[in-house]
Amino acid sequence: MKKTLPDDSYTLHTDLYQLNMIETYWRKGIDQKKAIFEVFFRDLPFDNGYAIFAGLERLVSYINKLKFTETDLEYLRDEVGYKDDFIDYLRNFKFTATIRSVVEGEVVFNKEP
Repeated sequence: MKKTLPDDSYTLHTDLYQLNMIETYWRKGIDQKKAIFEVFFRDLPFDNGYAIFAGLERLVSYINKLKFTETDLEYLRDEVGYKDDFIDYLRNFKFTATIRSVVEGEVVFNKEP
């Protein structure tokens, strides 16, 4: 049965793989090293041959406010099984990055970073 969280913070709206990678980097002591991640989508919406890129400002705003709520942390500990030391790390997590992006309004294609 799926658990419904009372304060949907959007922080857990991600693939569990991403959180596992954060934990792996942290446990190996390389969480402060530079890394490159590419984002893309697999399927085009509406069966078109292309899409128009939109939402960069919203994404940057979201990232600037990104944090794990206590409810998020309880879920990750109790339901996913992360250990308390990693939960404490996430409690103080601050995402920092340089974002390189296509231009707002540009034509983009699926399966391309």
